[in-house]
Amino acid sequence: MDTTPNLSLPYIMAAQAQKHVTHNEAIRALDALVQISVLDRDLSTPPGAPEEGGRYIVATGASGAWSGHDGHVAAWQDGTWMLYAPAAGWLAWVADEQQLAAFDGTDWIDAAPPADMQLLAKVGINTDADAINRLALAADASLFTHAGAGHQQKINKATAGDTGSQLLQTAFSGRAEHGLIGDDNWRIKVSPDGATWYNAVLVDRSTGRVGIGADVVPEFPLEVIGTQATAAVTRASNDNASAHLVLRKARGTPASPSAVQADDVLGNVAIRGHDGSQYTLSSRTSIRGYAAESWTTDAQGTYLTFWTTPIGSTTEREVARVTPDGVLRISQNVSPPPAPVAGSVVHVVGVDGTNGRIMFDGFGGAGTMTFRRSRGTAAAPSALAANDQMGSFQAYGYGATAYSSASRATFNFVAAENWTDSAQGTYARIQLTPNGGTSQGEVFRWLANGDVRIGTDGVAACKLDVDGPVRVKSYTVAGLPSAAAGAGQLIYVSNETGGAVIAFSDGSNWRRVTDRAVVS
Repeated sequence: MDTTPNLSLPYIMAAQAQKHVTHNEAIRALDALVQISVLDRDLSTPPGAPEEGGRYIVATGASGAWSGHDGHVAAWQDGTWMLYAPAAGWLAWVADEQQLAAFDGTDWIDAAPPADMQLLAKVGINTDADAINRLALAADASLFTHAGAGHQQKINKATAGDTGSQLLQTAFSGRAEHGLIGDDNWRIKVSPDGATWYNAVLVDRSTGRVGIGADVVPEFPLEVIGTQATAAVTRASNDNASAHLVLRKARGTPASPSAVQADDVLGNVAIRGHDGSQYTLSSRTSIRGYAAESWTTDAQGTYLTFWTTPIGSTTEREVARVTPDGVLRISQNVSPPPAPVAGSVVHVVGVDGTNGRIMFDGFGGAGTMTFRRSRGTAAAPSALAANDQMGSFQAYGYGATAYSSASRATFNFVAAENWTDSAQGTYARIQLTPNGGTSQGEVFRWLANGDVRIGTDGVAACKLDVDGPVRVKSYTVAGLPSAAAGAGQLIYVSNETGGAVIAFSDGSNWRRVTDRAVVS
């Protein structure tokens, strides 16, 4: 063997001439290869002015004096390049990188982390990193803290179609993910098993609009989207407070809000649909709350409206309104109606050219309209007094320029006495307005005992008390009705012998009131 097995240093052979040459060659090799520190490992061409003893790891594609020696250690010694082939396991300090390199039998690789931890291929802390998870950590917690001010964590992706996200797993199976997933909108997704994923939240990067549910870019600042798009506001507490859905409106700007003005819409629950080509651009039924006046800190009146769209139309119209004083107006008319009569609680408006109608259905019982009256207040009611009106049907009309200021025809139900728990008499009356007048008067009263007075107000003196002439139906003798229908009937016989006469029935015959003779 002429050389050593590891560094290939030449042996001095027996009876060798010029032994100093061989010895110096070995010394030169030791000087180059022991405690190797190279200046660079990125050069493939020898430097122009190397310093004595300077060493390099020859980069791939070597040329010039280094040609054919890729990966060798090149040392400038005694004015020439000495090239040494490395063996697996050699170590060399790369001065310009401040990095220890090792030869693995094929290439020079980093043998230890660089002093400033730059360009590491993988880092595993208490666990193994791999080609995908190049930074891996096994610990109870990880801390990212500030260096004197704030702290920002960045996840950067190459293109919009890539993913930059955080994936939360159970036993290495995904359960939740959030970030820029497949585009530049921010998403939150959840999964029960790591295979099936549900979109929970999408925030549009261009508008800031938030969509909850399906993976669809929202059209509104907050939109719930899905096959079962139901939103619930729930409050569970040990008091009587309710869950709230709050709609707020101000003029001005978010930074500088100002007071709302009369007829400003304060809130709107708008319902839209899809017409086969797109969702409607405006609501087709809605509930809206309005300011009834220009608001101040102590004047904040409101009213509420309900809107629907007629069949065959695309124009929404108001069909009901609750006014600031609590009047419920229900309208089928497209035009705003005049103000209701003072004291109204419900105002019903019909379509032009038709009768406005209120209908009461009863199933297994009668449809009923009920009137109740007391004196006092709702909190402290008291007994009725005689002649207190208990309920009323009133008719108003339009004159030449305006509606009448008061009722012109009335049907009243009236207390007939001062009420107690055992005395509660009533009577009914009708009041009408004569031609050429504007004041109504009583023309009919029906008492509880059946007595009826017609023509003026007051109590009937008999069963039928008429203030004025009474006319009965006229018959000819040949056309008389049956007297057997009941004794006491009255008729007028126009052609009776001796002249027209009033006749009465005795139960069998019609008799003249003048002489009781049977009409013949």
